Amino acid sequence: YKGSKGGEMKTCDIKIQDPADEKKAVGYRMDTKTGEIKGPIPVEISVSGNAEAFRLSDSVYPANGIDFAAIQSNIDAIKPQLDAKYSVYQVSGIRMDSNLRTGKPQFLVHIDGKLKANDVKKSEMLTLSADGKKVLGNSLK
Repeated sequence: YKGSKGGEMKTCDIKIQDPADEKKAVGYRMDTKTGEIKGPIPVEISVSGNAEAFRLSDSVYPANGIDFAAIQSNIDAIKPQLDAKYSVYQVSGIRMDSNLRTGKPQFLVHIDGKLKANDVKKSEMLTLSADGKKVLGNSLK
């Protein structure tokens, strides 16, 4: 994306349900310089609301159900809006999270940039369905 640092991956983390214990999660981190993947790393789980009723299995989504090309296509589709508003910008993060209202998984695409109008930093958010195919929210609109 635009700018000298646009598109540069700084971190790559994934957190999954621990195959050895369905009540726990573990994480893996890729060293972006070497490509080496480190893990498993224990993940501390905290919840808002009724912690006693929380089940990790209700919050996981199978990776084979994600269309990664669709995520990229949805990001590419907002490039004209980003180009019009920002002098430089980059996707600073993509994470899967649960929608607090529905409990359904969704992707949050974080975009950081500098406004053309006054060179002030600003962030945008693109929210996508769990399969990556449908735009659920776009802070640019």
